[in-house]
Amino acid sequence: MACRTAEQLGAHAVLALAYPLLGPGSPAELLATGRPTLVLQGTRDPFGSPGQFPALPPEIELTEIPAANHTFDTAGAFPPAVTMSLIVTATSQWIERRLARV
Repeated sequence: MACRTAEQLGAHAVLALAYPLLGPGSPAELLATGRPTLVLQGTRDPFGSPGQFPALPPEIELTEIPAANHTFDTAGAFPPAVTMSLIVTATSQWIERRLARV
């Protein structure tokens, strides 16, 4: 939903957690955000793994979350705290890097 409304609502950026590339979302919606966008995607997400994404323009960054599915569950590969730490670190670094000037 954020990808569909970001521009018209005047959002500074989009944070897409587990973008449903093969579900209700689409590559076209993602590519049309019109805003800096960070996609955090599990490598086991059944709605689209990072390798299934199209080539992304520079304003859209894709960060892989190892062993995670669509809900970021890693089926025991990593403790939930480790996965959450990866998500928080990737997001905070992206905010600092991309949105510091906003």
